[in-house]
Amino acid sequence: MLRTALISGLLLLLINSVVLGQAGTIRGNVFAEDTREPLFLCNVHLVNSTWGIATDENGYFHLSKLESGPCSIIFSSIGYVPDTVNLVLTPGQLITRQVFLKPSSQIIREVIVSASKILKQTQVQASMVQITPRELNRIPQIGAEPDLAQYLQTIPGFVHSGDQGGQLYIRGGSEIQNSFLIDGIPVYNPFHSLGLFSVVDTDILQSVSVYSGGFPSDFGGRISSVMDTKTRDGSIAQVSGKMSFSTLGLNAEIEGPITKLPVFKNSSFLFSGKTGLINSLAPIIYPYTGSAGIPYGFTDLFGKLTKAGPNGSKISLTGFRFSDEVKVDTSLTYNWVNYGLGCNAVIVPNNSSGLIQASLSYSSYEINWNEFDRPTRFSSIESIKLLLESVNYFGRNELKTGVETIGMSSRLNYQNLYGFNLKEDLNSTDLALYIKYKMILGQMIIETGIRGSYYATMGSFIPEPRLGFKMNVTEKLRIKSAFGYYSQNLASVRSDQDVVNYFSGFVLEPTGIAQSFGQYQARNSLQTAWHLVAGIEAEPFKSIQVTGEIYGKYFPQTITLNRNKRFPDDTQHASVPDIFTSTFLSERGWAYGTDLQVQYSSKLIFMQITYSLAFVRKFDGIQYYYPHYDRRHNGNLVISYYFGKSCSPWEVNARFNLGTGFPYTPVTSYYDKIDLSDYSTNSVLEPGSAYGVLFGEINSARLPVYHRLDLTLKRILPLKRNGSVELSFSLYNCYNRKNLFYFDAASYQTKYQLPVLPVIGIKYIHK
Repeated sequence: MLRTALISGLLLLLINSVVLGQAGTIRGNVFAEDTREPLFLCNVHLVNSTWGIATDENGYFHLSKLESGPCSIIFSSIGYVPDTVNLVLTPGQLITRQVFLKPSSQIIREVIVSASKILKQTQVQASMVQITPRELNRIPQIGAEPDLAQYLQTIPGFVHSGDQGGQLYIRGGSEIQNSFLIDGIPVYNPFHSLGLFSVVDTDILQSVSVYSGGFPSDFGGRISSVMDTKTRDGSIAQVSGKMSFSTLGLNAEIEGPITKLPVFKNSSFLFSGKTGLINSLAPIIYPYTGSAGIPYGFTDLFGKLTKAGPNGSKISLTGFRFSDEVKVDTSLTYNWVNYGLGCNAVIVPNNSSGLIQASLSYSSYEINWNEFDRPTRFSSIESIKLLLESVNYFGRNELKTGVETIGMSSRLNYQNLYGFNLKEDLNSTDLALYIKYKMILGQMIIETGIRGSYYATMGSFIPEPRLGFKMNVTEKLRIKSAFGYYSQNLASVRSDQDVVNYFSGFVLEPTGIAQSFGQYQARNSLQTAWHLVAGIEAEPFKSIQVTGEIYGKYFPQTITLNRNKRFPDDTQHASVPDIFTSTFLSERGWAYGTDLQVQYSSKLIFMQITYSLAFVRKFDGIQYYYPHYDRRHNGNLVISYYFGKSCSPWEVNARFNLGTGFPYTPVTSYYDKIDLSDYSTNSVLEPGSAYGVLFGEINSARLPVYHRLDLTLKRILPLKRNGSVELSFSLYNCYNRKNLFYFDAASYQTKYQLPVLPVIGIKYIHK
């Protein structure tokens, strides 16, 4: 396998060593002049032509196959003064240019969509949302900082299961089927137990590319969605930072050049940390939440070092430690920790038509669950990943090839409801080769690719074809579609039939899958899915953008925990049906629906309306059922309004969410439990004090409708010297809606989600 990976890597280098022909090429990077940070989504437009592109996360741009002679290129980005570069190209010439844009002295409130519009006209972007810190600031922030977790809940197709331990479910996929990457490093639990916060600080983000389906061949290892997070580089111009405090948490960030020594020229650092305070402050500030308060705590640490070269090449080192802890009195404690370390390199060869990217990363995750009178549940997973990728440009067309290898190990100690212990200690080695080619033919964009995934431990090779298409019908109307096949070898011990289950353990290539139970039999221990997406993008008016998609996901095989396992799978129980002896079951699933998003933006107002209609269903071989995250209707309204002086603006943000209830298994009846062991008395003839519970069909009933309103008021106060202060007041669940979280049928207790929470925040920014 290693030999194959090395040969593939050499082929990538050979592809990238193609010397430019007679056409001219202009490439380079765009930076902010004040901080020297790369500018993402900077508009690069060739004058007197319809050709325009947007810079990537590294500020990189590339224009090839240009005619010889004089040419002019305009560089423009929100908040910066545009700049024009005039050049004279000779046949076969390759020009590398670094461009530095000056910050604009005027605060621009209007949302300029030129760069995003160029992306929409030159990229397929089916079921894809590009998020920058600018978008994150439009939603109500619960605390002193906006957060990615809160923004993702407003994207159509995303379902949030609740405030207490909530997870995100994306277009019918479970949380184990979603990939979350930070600078290419896998993060196995990106959201904290409270459900309001992600592990990544908003101020360190460069961009987040969210694929809710139909993602291209350069992503793999998951069968539902991908959230690819890129962090920005630290400033190489000066030391700066910020500190924020709210009744929910404390946050700090610092960045700057490493030193002024020549050997560290163009080198920078970026460090960030945040911790939750709600567990300690809630009994004081929110006494109405009860004696236990809100027992959730977290601590997130992140660091990045970057060294940039003169021609756009760079190398960076990223590290993080994310942790979460829940402590409900002495009856339940729950905690997890995720470590990650990665090295990323971008190489821009001198005589090549593209660039080379390489990364090496390590990630580990461990979760512990301790419950009174029950054995400890434990799970851990480790992974080492190596990626080598080549990107080549042929005019407006692009070729990307890559090889990825990942070694993983998982451990699990788990006891199910019937007291049966499951212990697993597994390892796997996987190799993937992929190729993706994007070509622009007139008004058509075609993105085709294939990914070959080889699961070496089980000896299975899975070809995964991918196809994307977009037609620019007019400048303001586009249609798009995507199709693909996906596979993964990672399974979870959280069952889709559970309404509430905080513990989510991991199993690699699980064994003990039922082979004689139900209608469908597992061919291997992989999970697979087909995706089909079709949609439109339109700008009927200058200030309005409309996006609509219909989608379907078919899961031919998903591996889920068998909740009915009561006996070991051995010769002594050979006559017992698989339903009672197998550890895992093979299921089939279907998810389909439609998503709609309408955005309106002007100088003072931003408004976004989203609506999702979704259907998710599974079949375990005997019965059909709705998984616990099947929400039929889900809608969001987000409004941002700006007012006041431009030097000291006010901002009001509001978000209203309305969703139909989740499925749950209803109780059909209660009955008296009779203790037959005490037959010497007449107690068997007396009414019992204990009750038994009889349940109906799995998830055949629905919880009440969920709705919630959040508000935020912010004001920025500039300081006389190098900085500003941002004051905020947030009101979570404004009208104190009692949204039902869970009904415990055994104890007949109702548990609600978070009540109204007023939050005061202050943030100091030093520049």
